[in-house]
Amino acid sequence: RGYNKAFTESGFPSDTKWQRRLLQQGKDYVSCGYLEMQQWLREGWAELGCTAIVTQNDSTAIGVIKALREQGYRVPQDVSVTGYDDSDEDTNFDLKLTTIHVPLEDIAQKAVRLLDQFARHPSKNVGKINFPTHLVIGESTAKLEGGHS
Repeated sequence: RGYNKAFTESGFPSDTKWQRRLLQQGKDYVSCGYLEMQQWLREGWAELGCTAIVTQNDSTAIGVIKALREQGYRVPQDVSVTGYDDSDEDTNFDLKLTTIHVPLEDIAQKAVRLLDQFARHPSKNVGKINFPTHLVIGESTAKLEGGHS
């Protein structure tokens, strides 16, 4: 929904050929990203003219990068790839990912506190809770003209 909303707000047409649904099917996210990207490459990803891929998490991004490299694509020179969560999954990978930092520990702590609060006061409405995120620029995205990633 967020992807489609962003396209609508930007005025660009959204094309379902630019989207893939990652089905974990009992595999780890690195394997799923790898297998899904392999499939997409077989189905004509190159003809779409994409120069960037946004993934659902850092592990998936690593799998996507591995599949792209296997087919001769260079990251970020040919294709930029971003993760999402800043999970430190890339510490054993040869490329520092560009990702969105999500405060997962803070989210988990808040969730536990809310569960405790709900157990004590089930009728209390929690409302909306926001957690700050921010872009972490790594080595998996190409620089745009003007020097920004």
